[in-house]
Amino acid sequence: MAGIKYKRLESASASLPMPFRIYSTGEKVLTENETERSQDMKNQFVELIWGISGIGEVTLYGEVFQIRENEVFYYLPGEPHFFRGISPEWKSRWLCFDGPFAEAVMLSYRYPRLQSSCAFPEDLFRRIDQGICDTDPVQIRTMAGLILEVLARAGGSSGHGVHSGLIVKRCFELIESNLSNPELDVSMLSGLLRVHRSTLTKLFSERIGRTPGRCILDFRFELAKTLLRGSNLPIGEVAARCGFTEIGSFSRFIRRGTGLSPLAYRKEEHLSREKVPAAADAAGKENRP
Repeated sequence: MAGIKYKRLESASASLPMPFRIYSTGEKVLTENETERSQDMKNQFVELIWGISGIGEVTLYGEVFQIRENEVFYYLPGEPHFFRGISPEWKSRWLCFDGPFAEAVMLSYRYPRLQSSCAFPEDLFRRIDQGICDTDPVQIRTMAGLILEVLARAGGSSGHGVHSGLIVKRCFELIESNLSNPELDVSMLSGLLRVHRSTLTKLFSERIGRTPGRCILDFRFELAKTLLRGSNLPIGEVAARCGFTEIGSFSRFIRRGTGLSPLAYRKEEHLSREKVPAAADAAGKENRP
């Protein structure tokens, strides 16, 4: 396709028995809205794509992932490839490897399909470029070792568990600071965190047993109850601070959680607070000599 620039180096190691081996490596540059689709729908290699600059898009089984600088995505054997440039220029590097255990090696890391990573390991890719066409068996085996080094860098330096915890922590901070924004939802959070929405939902479900969308609703509900109990703000203002543009939607939201309208809930809470001091005074009088 015109405008797509790429370079490709292919391995000469196909005849040497190996558990996995480098198949090809290269660089791709797509301009805005330029696309590239795999010609062979039965590719039998793992492909790792490392974002260098700009923003690009890949599609997998109808799900769209955006790749930014220092983000990594991978395709497994047999999966059709589709790429599209989003920014004026998207530059990426790819590394393909095959062999009887190639897919098992990739899956053993348990990486999400798209993840933030370390800085691009230019030194490793340079060594791969220099040695990929070498037919010496020792060099071919050494190149397989470089695959593992690239995969180690792809996972980042903090470890998946720590990285996941930081994402969840940052997500909570973003929810708390954006409760009044009617646009706050999972898509907004995933965009701000640069994590795909399916990955973000999975992290939340694994670590706290709730989805990000459920957390947004829970935070808004707690804020609404606090404002209704502890302030005399108009209901419309309370609704706006909780991210609702319509009082009707806010009223239904509160009724689902409390069984009462916002005004009825406020009145009941005020009456409850008034009863507590009165009961304490009565108890004090009864205990006086």
